[in-house]
Amino acid sequence: MEKIISPDIRHSEDELKQLFTKTLKLSSLWYAYELLKDDSDFCDLPFSEQFYELGKVCNQKRLENKYKLLKKNSNIPASEMLQPASELAKNNGVTISKIELVVNKLIQHEQGIVIVNGPAGTGKSTFGMSILDHAMKIGYKTSYYDYTCEMMMLTSMYDRRDAYNERLSRIYSNKIIVLDDFLLNNTNPTSQLSQSSDTANTCSREITCLKELLDSCRANGCSIIIISQLTVDTWYERIIADCKNSKFAVLAVDAVMDRLLADPLIINLKGQSRRRKGKLQKVDMEVSDLKDLKK
Repeated sequence: MEKIISPDIRHSEDELKQLFTKTLKLSSLWYAYELLKDDSDFCDLPFSEQFYELGKVCNQKRLENKYKLLKKNSNIPASEMLQPASELAKNNGVTISKIELVVNKLIQHEQGIVIVNGPAGTGKSTFGMSILDHAMKIGYKTSYYDYTCEMMMLTSMYDRRDAYNERLSRIYSNKIIVLDDFLLNNTNPTSQLSQSSDTANTCSREITCLKELLDSCRANGCSIIIISQLTVDTWYERIIADCKNSKFAVLAVDAVMDRLLADPLIINLKGQSRRRKGKLQKVDMEVSDLKDLKK
């Protein structure tokens, strides 16, 4: 563990109290003492500053343990967990400062929405996973969801309200979630049911579930990263096309789009597929907001 002793810096009692609010644990203190006791700079500090340095080590240890637990429960595909933010920056030219920009957008008290667009293979999912990984390292609970699978789960539970509400609460209890492959697949049934008049009801239910998911996340401060191969300007027509048999489709889709596009940070990844020929390709990254798109 990297440790930095600053002999010339003095900290107030309030800073000490704040540091130890969540880190005061005897085993952690002993771990910190064992780590620092032979450091000459640490030994030369006054007691209050030694106490502060011990607290910093305890806090770092707490975050490391919490990170391991959060990562285990994040639902992130195992292959994606091999791509931390530092590796993403190295392979794709996406700087850590840009990742921190996105994280800062998402960890505000109010809900934030980040939309990541780009062709297949440009690293959209990897970028989203790196955001989650970065957030977990500073102590935030995050989770990954495949949009199609999750919407199928929610729509199937819709009439069982207890199970449905429990599923929703599991989602919005996170600080940040990823909805991957947004609108890539049609979540309507592919059986004969999809050829009947029930198709409109199924689509309306999906739109209702998506609206309730967005509302629940906003009400509980859960930010969303939406990853899609489809550009934002095509979403409305795509959803309307799937719901063409529903007389309430226009109003429902309008409500969903208003929520999705209230104040998003939009990231466009460009370049050739990183999977093509097994070679890693550089990806250009553009960050904008909805105002830029309207110009």
